[in-house]
Amino acid sequence: MQQPSLLVGKPPIESKHVLIVVTNSDPLLISTRKHFSDLVSRYGKNIYCVNLMKAMEPVPRESILSDHYSAAVDFINKYDLKPEEAMHYVHIDFKANLKQDKKALVDKIHLLAYFCIMRTGLFVCINSSRTEYENCYLVIRNISNYRME
Repeated sequence: MQQPSLLVGKPPIESKHVLIVVTNSDPLLISTRKHFSDLVSRYGKNIYCVNLMKAMEPVPRESILSDHYSAAVDFINKYDLKPEEAMHYVHIDFKANLKQDKKALVDKIHLLAYFCIMRTGLFVCINSSRTEYENCYLVIRNISNYRME
């Protein structure tokens, strides 16, 4: 059995071959479409999908999921939404950027967050150290005076 560790990002794989299977049991993406429809009903039509998974790997794991995530967003934009309502997809390979320049990565994430907040007028903060009932939801609308520091 694999035991997770706080010190190791991924538990060691105990077999020689790792296989991620993405089944095609939902070719019309009904569950995914329902999820994004729920997001639109909660937050409005200006949805940003930020993908922080790896883009390239020697042994594909996250990149497989990343490709399917991108394809799902493209599918929903093409078949469910008008062009002016399309979801915005942003991919930042977090791990690759972290290896190159940590400060540049923090600046890039900060700029992306600032851009999304300014475009949507919405910021949601969920503090995971609190219980389910104590989660902090902070919604900011019409934040034209917000300044990035």
